[in-house]
Amino acid sequence: MSEGADICYALVTGASSGIGKAYAEYLGQRNDYALLLIARRGDLLQPLKRDIDQFRRAHFKDDARAVETVATDLLDQSALAALIDYVQTDERPVDMLVNCAGFATLGAFYGTDIEKELSVVELNCLVPMRLVRAVVPGMVARNGGTIINVSSIGAFQPAPYMAVYAASKSFVLNYTLAIAEELKPTAFRVFAHCPGRVSSRGGVARGYDSVAPDEARDGGAGGDAGPAKEQRIFSQWICQSLDGAFWQTILACYLGEDGQKGATVALEAMTHHMGMC
Repeated sequence: MSEGADICYALVTGASSGIGKAYAEYLGQRNDYALLLIARRGDLLQPLKRDIDQFRRAHFKDDARAVETVATDLLDQSALAALIDYVQTDERPVDMLVNCAGFATLGAFYGTDIEKELSVVELNCLVPMRLVRAVVPGMVARNGGTIINVSSIGAFQPAPYMAVYAASKSFVLNYTLAIAEELKPTAFRVFAHCPGRVSSRGGVARGYDSVAPDEARDGGAGGDAGPAKEQRIFSQWICQSLDGAFWQTILACYLGEDGQKGATVALEAMTHHMGMC
């Protein structure tokens, strides 16, 4: 936690399902931060808030930190502006930002809905960039913070029939590496999480529908999990370490069809090796 604030917040977008939910659950169990959980599906956020609140009260008693939820569509410009105003107050200092909301379309680019493709770019690239820009000045003033941008293994190569999605994740990866270098002189931890194939709402939507349904905007993933009940999942972390190296890789692998496990395994590895919290 950075200097100058007794209680800071971790803001997680796409928190209602998939990898975003895994981040929320993991952070909820640690009680290092008050939580601000963002997703479109308020009906899915409320049970998550209830479970984290119950866990924290049971394990941390009077020290249990708050859990707030905001049901909003980040593709709505006025809603995004309202969220940014909400998190830039002195009462709610954001010390960790997890940009996880995202979605994709599937199909040959010339045949897909161009408005949907533009929405992929908006949600996967521009929304994370605006949120990073909104919270980093406060982090700098407090001399540190953590930024986690969820990219994809698809960031490392072109992906025919998911052309815009892969290109958007390449942007996220390279943007994250660049700001990691810019923030190197400070006590920042900046990570690009590049998951492989996982099971989540977003992944299933991309596997079966070229126009991703609304719920695919929450808790982004790295692709359709496929039919196998057990599969090996690799999550690659490209990150700036605190010892001065520009980036290092933490490779977490696990078996199972539940895509949420990947974020938990990778977070535990990062916490152990990098001292995240």
